[in-house]
Amino acid sequence: MNLLMDTHVLLWWLEWDKKLSKNAIDMIEDVRNNLFVSIASLWEISIN
Repeated sequence: MNLLMDTHVLLWWLEWDKKLSKNAIDMIEDVRNNLFVSIASLWEISIN
């Protein structure tokens, strides 16, 4: 499965935030899935 990580999801996952559901964590950490992060997310993080 292809997964495009939203900016909030990316930050929550990197920070082990409890806002991220167990199901979302399982999908992100499943090696069968392809994870993508938009360049826009990196831009959003850089301007804050």
